[in-house]
Amino acid sequence: MTLQRFNIPKYIAALLLLGIASCSRSGSAVFMQFVELPSAGWDEDVYCEFPTARTDSSLFANPAERYDVILAIRHTEEYPYRDLYLNVESNPQAQLPKEVHLTLAGNSGKWTGKGLYGLYTVTDTLARDIPLPALLNASVGQNMRRGNIPGIVNVGLIIQRSKP
Repeated sequence: MTLQRFNIPKYIAALLLLGIASCSRSGSAVFMQFVELPSAGWDEDVYCEFPTARTDSSLFANPAERYDVILAIRHTEEYPYRDLYLNVESNPQAQLPKEVHLTLAGNSGKWTGKGLYGLYTVTDTLARDIPLPALLNASVGQNMRRGNIPGIVNVGLIIQRSKP
């Protein structure tokens, strides 16, 4: 099952961009997309699709260009676990990790991400200074081995040009 692109209200998009820009080195995003997950939870067979070629097929045409790839997760306090395990797939193959482990809460139970009004954003740089295939399609799925997990609101992929 594939989810469609999420239309984020302008004020939330601005907050997300501010948070992401503060975590990045370059701040020049060439691709950014967020996928909204159902309020009933994220099923283990649902992958969030990020078809960069559909946005712009020439986006990564220059093989000499290098990029940073950032994953963003938005969640609520309904998320019942401390950690989040994810699978990352790319077609054609890119130099991205196949498995990602994010810590969303510390040992004390306090959320680690930036929070506002009960929503928390956690970002993780998946890769730095890598070339990307011209027609990259990436997807992210949860690998919690618990079927459906509540509390994850959005999954986002941000690709920025690396600074030399």
